[in-house]
Parts: sequence; structure tokens; C-alpha cells
Amino acid sequence: MVTKKASKTLISRAGWLFADLSLVLMILFAASAVKTSDPCEGAQKSSDECRASSTTLPDAGDGSGNTGFNSDPLEVIVPNGVGLSAKSLIGRLENEIAKSEIRTSHFGVIIIYGGSRGVDNRTGDTNARNTQEKLSSQWEKVRKVTFFETGHTTELGPRDIQLKLFPYIEDNTK
Repeated sequence: MVTKKASKTLISRAGWLFADLSLVLMILFAASAVKTSDPCEGAQKSSDECRASSTTLPDAGDGSGNTGFNSDPLEVIVPNGVGLSAKSLIGRLENEIAKSEIRTSHFGVIIIYGGSRGVDNRTGDTNARNTQEKLSSQWEKVRKVTFFETGHTTELGPRDIQLKLFPYIEDNTK
């Protein structure tokens, strides 16, 4: 005969087991269901429709089993980049891309750091966000599926910008 105390312990354990299994199943479901593709790839969309700010990461591939974006970014530091217009900033980035071995139609992830050496860290964060807005609204290498991450670094002066550009694997010949 099971006592009342032993019965409560058994029911409690069963409840925790059910909760743990539910969490595991939820994580598995979410991981298997999150797949996106670039709506601008191969479609006849206007350039305005293919430009955006932060969204989810894309699912891209080159047919070799590798998917996503290249984990080896192109790193660019733009001295005095804060005061540049969007057109000038994009021109500098295009020059750096031309010097590299990267050939891509767009980037999957762009990490932007604003310099904050000698100033409040919020200044660097604000400069990085402003740079994101310039790129996301006017650069054709940014799509709706491009993911941005912004922040600050004390390694650069307050007018400098550092970018890490991760190209799509399907477009990268590096």
C-alpha cells in the first residue's frame, strides 16, 4: 500500500518529468522548424523590397552540404566613419570588398562596432546603430534576411567604425 507522502512524491516526479520532456520537445521542434530563405533571391522584387534591417538568419547553401554564411568575415575599420554620408560609407566598403577575395551579392550577418575610447559606451552603441541604418536603407548588399548586431569597442576612437561582414556561402568564392 502506497502512503499519502509517497504518492505525492511520485506524482511530483511525474510532473517534473513531463515538464522536462515538454521543454526538450519544444526545443527540438523550434530548431527543426526555423528555416528561412532569401525572398529576394531569384525573384523579381524591387530594390526597396529587398532592403531591410534586422531579421532572422537565412538558410543558404552551395550544394556541398554547407549552409548559411561564411564564418570567416571581412573585417573593415573605417576611420572617421561616423561623419560619412551613406554613399561615402558604402563606397569605402565596396573598395575594401574589391581588395579582398570575397565575391558576394549580399551579406548574411554584419556586426558593427562604434568606437568608444575615451567616451561613454553609449556613444559607440549609437554610432553603430546609425551606421546600421545607413547600410540597411541604401546598400544593395543588404537584404531583408541580413542580420545586424551592433555594439561598441574601446579599441577605436569615438568617430571610428569597425565592421565584420559575413558573406553568404552560396555566393562566396573565397
